Amino acid sequence: MIDGSDPRPSSPCYRVQEEVSLRGSAIEWLAPGQALVSKRNVLHQSEAIGGDFRRIGAVPLSMWRCLGNRVRLAQRALRLMFYNALPMDDGSVFVTYAREVGIVRNGIYRRLAVSALFTKDGIWYATDAEFETNRVFRIDRATGRRFELGMVDGPVYYSTRWRRGLFFAVTAELCPSQTGRSATLWAVRDGELSRVVSVEKDRWPVKLLPGTLHFPGGPGVEQGLYFQAVALKGVDARCFRVEARRETPVRSSPDSPW
Repeated sequence: MIDGSDPRPSSPCYRVQEEVSLRGSAIEWLAPGQALVSKRNVLHQSEAIGGDFRRIGAVPLSMWRCLGNRVRLAQRALRLMFYNALPMDDGSVFVTYAREVGIVRNGIYRRLAVSALFTKDGIWYATDAEFETNRVFRIDRATGRRFELGMVDGPVYYSTRWRRGLFFAVTAELCPSQTGRSATLWAVRDGELSRVVSVEKDRWPVKLLPGTLHFPGGPGVEQGLYFQAVALKGVDARCFRVEARRETPVRSSPDSPW
């Protein structure tokens, strides 16, 4: 009994029983004619609960993550689990696993992003592609449909929310998909994508450290969105604040490069 310690009487209308065949698994999606179930980092599909499940893909893990994934406590502590699995119109499955966003198609998992943002109605992410043009997308939670908001100038490592805005930071990785040499902060507000600021990579090799914009953890503060510049020309190890525009823009400091 999962509620055996509760002295209150049970409902006369409902009862709870375990689906023993799915012990150790999680039901990610359930609809007439389709069920998606995950176990550790593997995704399975069937026409119904209790039917024959077939493996449709797995999220690749490093050796230490594989070890941690075998222990439930470590799995929970490291967040090594699926958070969403949404079937798409083209037969692929959109998934979020740990902090990654990816697509399972034809038995192969392809990572799309390393940071996703969640709102009441959608899942927002920007791609982290080395060779293809990177873009910002929104997944409608109700329908599973994906909408493109626009292109960005390189791979996105980090994202965050502040007030009504969603923010995505392009890294100066200087990979083939990058259109310049800059790290760029992009914002989505009221469904519109716009560039906030760009700053060029410094003179040191990318192999040593790519140029990034780092957001702090936590819920943030009302005064502004803070970020730190790393390995960027003239602003390495400096912190900045993004403010909502007023009639007369105010800089965070007199010597701000922006």
